[in-house]
Amino acid sequence: MLEICCFSYDDIQAAERSGAQRIELCCARGEGGLTPSFGLMKLATCSNLPVMVMIRPHGGDFCYSQNDIAQMCEDIAQVKAFHLRGVVLGALTIDGQIDIAAMGQLLEAAKGLEVCFHRAFDMTKDPIACYQLLAQLGVSRVLTSGQQNTAVAGLDLIIKLLAIDGPTVMVGGGVRAATLPKLLEAGVSEFHSSASVSKPSNMRFINRQVFMGAAGQDEYQRYEIAEDEIVKMRLLIDRA
Repeated sequence: MLEICCFSYDDIQAAERSGAQRIELCCARGEGGLTPSFGLMKLATCSNLPVMVMIRPHGGDFCYSQNDIAQMCEDIAQVKAFHLRGVVLGALTIDGQIDIAAMGQLLEAAKGLEVCFHRAFDMTKDPIACYQLLAQLGVSRVLTSGQQNTAVAGLDLIIKLLAIDGPTVMVGGGVRAATLPKLLEAGVSEFHSSASVSKPSNMRFINRQVFMGAAGQDEYQRYEIAEDEIVKMRLLIDRA
């Protein structure tokens, strides 16, 4: 299974053309992925692929207030209204444990949807115990890089997780055609990739004195799906 992270409807169409098998729908690439707009969710209903929607109200940590949880539950309701496949979410305590109370509310709101616990998992204090808890909570999948910056670097933990009976382990973090063989050899069967490439903006006039976001960030670099990369990854997966 090859899941591609998409931040626009252009991304969705490119991923579908090139062989993706599932979509993770987000906005705010620079924040690591936040909840997409209702407009993008609606357009995603036109895709023939199953769509998992990121439910994350803010960047940074994964510790949420009750107001955050209420917002997330409203977003989950919209995912249901659009009849999309599922949600991608996660909530932690200040001590790096699964926030059971928050997860209980979110899972109740998400009844009838697939649920993937995202890379908040990579910020947990005891990943094995947290994985076993997520199994008890009924989570469908866990997205992880093995608590390292890349899945290849985190393979030791990923292999341990694969040996435990629980949610499907989907690996993300530097997943490309160049790294897939090592991951496949380790027994991984589900992959998550942004499969993106940066390109300069089409703008000819640029005012470098004004920043719309953080000062110093290059706001005139655009990212788009590298379709040839998805094609290569699908070939490797299909041959395995």
